[in-house]
Amino acid sequence: MECYTYDDYIEWDGRWELIDGAPIPIPPVQSKEHRKVCLNALVEFEEGVKNCDLCLAVGSADWKISNDTVVRPEISVICDEPNGAYITKPPKLIIEILEEGREDYYQNIKFDLYKNNGVRYYILLNYKEKIAEAFKLVDKEYKKCGRFSEEKYSFELDRCWVNIDFSKIFSQDD
Repeated sequence: MECYTYDDYIEWDGRWELIDGAPIPIPPVQSKEHRKVCLNALVEFEEGVKNCDLCLAVGSADWKISNDTVVRPEISVICDEPNGAYITKPPKLIIEILEEGREDYYQNIKFDLYKNNGVRYYILLNYKEKIAEAFKLVDKEYKKCGRFSEEKYSFELDRCWVNIDFSKIFSQDD
């Protein structure tokens, strides 16, 4: 099997991720509910970090972990990151939205990848069940910090707290 690099990755059309040199296609989002939850989550986390001069919530930005591993989380909260073509340091928080048929990819492959690369919080949003599962990195392992649908939760970043209302993320109001 051929091993691809970041230089190959940036030449590809469409949406991809690269994990240990293997190309992983990102299927197009089909569901209106998926897009709505993603937008709601981005808005909620942008609002949550607005009082911190160092933090930023970004959607669908490349994180170059190494020359053969580049991922594109749905949402990343980055802190004190230089402005460039891709994220260079582990985001403090990553949100992924579960897609039917790709649960294993998010719950195992990305779970381990993010854990092993120092992402403090990993949140999986299931828009069909309107449930978020949040994990916090503690002693190099992810520990579940909660299951949320209507609840509020505060995520501790380096120099700030991000207060999130999960009911706003799962709201389908326009």
